[in-house]
Amino acid sequence: GDLTLSSGAGIISLGVIGNNAVFANLFVTTTAALALPNNIATATAINLTSGGIINGAGTLSTGSLVTSSVGGFSKTGANTVNNFTATNTTNGDIAFVNTATTLTLGTISQSGTGNVSITNTGNLTTGAITTGGGTLSLTTNAANNLLTIGGAVNTSTGAVTYSSDNMTLTGVTTATGAIVTLIPTTAGVLINLGGADAAGTLGLTATELNNITAGTLRIGQASSGNISISTTAVGP
Repeated sequence: GDLTLSSGAGIISLGVIGNNAVFANLFVTTTAALALPNNIATATAINLTSGGIINGAGTLSTGSLVTSSVGGFSKTGANTVNNFTATNTTNGDIAFVNTATTLTLGTISQSGTGNVSITNTGNLTTGAITTGGGTLSLTTNAANNLLTIGGAVNTSTGAVTYSSDNMTLTGVTTATGAIVTLIPTTAGVLINLGGADAAGTLGLTATELNNITAGTLRIGQASSGNISISTTAVGP
C-alpha cells in the first residue's frame, strides 16, 4: 500500500519508514521545511514536496525519487535510488549522493540561485537540467563508469563540471561565458580527443565537444593520464 503525509505550516520530521513493512509509495507534502533524519525505504517511489528545505542525515532507498523544494534539497549519504527528478526555487542547492548501479535523472530544475551537485557510485544518465546561473557538477564515482548527457543542459552563466572515466555527450551543454570542465574520475585515466571511450580511457569525439557552448573548455586535471589527439577534426 501507500503512505501519504500532509502538513500545513508545521515542519514534518520523519522517523524510520520501511524497517518492518515496506510501503509501495510514500507521499509527503508540507508548506514548511521537511526533515529526514532517519532512513526511509519504499518499494516503488518517494515523492517529497516542501515549502522549505528538504534535508537530513537519513538515507533514501526506492525506485523513483521526486522532490520539490523551496530553499534547497540535500541528501548526501548512501542513498539507493534508480531514478531522480528534482525542482528547487529561490535559494539553496540541490545536492544528491547515490549508490545505485545506474542513476537516471529526470528533469532537474534549479530556478533559484543555488548550485546542483549529483554523484552516483555507478553510471549516471541525465535528462534536461537547468540552473539559474548556479554551478553544475555531475560525477560517477567509480572506475570506468559512464556519464551520459542525454538531455539539454543549460546553466546560463554557471560553471559546469563533468567527472567520469567514460562520457557520452549527446545532449547540448550551454554555459555561456563560463567554464566547462571534463575530467576522468580515476587518477591516471588517459584522454583521447577524437577517439572512443574504453577501459582506462576517456574518449571525447568531435561531435561530443561540438555539443558544448562555453567561455572556456577545460579537459583533464593534474591527476589525469596522457592526452592524445586522434583526429584533426578536434579543434577550437
